[in-house]
Amino acid sequence: MEYKIHLRESFFDCLTQFTESEQKLIFRKIEYLKMDDVNRPRSLRFKKVQGTDDFYEGSVSMGIRLIFMRIEDRIYITEVGRHDIFKKY
Repeated sequence: MEYKIHLRESFFDCLTQFTESEQKLIFRKIEYLKMDDVNRPRSLRFKKVQGTDDFYEGSVSMGIRLIFMRIEDRIYITEVGRHDIFKKY
């Protein structure tokens, strides 16, 4: 099953803090999120955000994280940020 990606407005607000090359990397990793769980590269290190029931994180790089919700066949990407993004949760 391939997931459908939905980018929230809050994601685009966060995206402006990154350079053009970092933004390209972010969108490349988002393409990987579309893949089913078996074929998705392990480099995303996909896991639940500790202390939440609905949010997941994925690694873009060692310092950049995606925050998203997964509901059935849809992934809603809400934020992207540096590692300190988790202070919100």
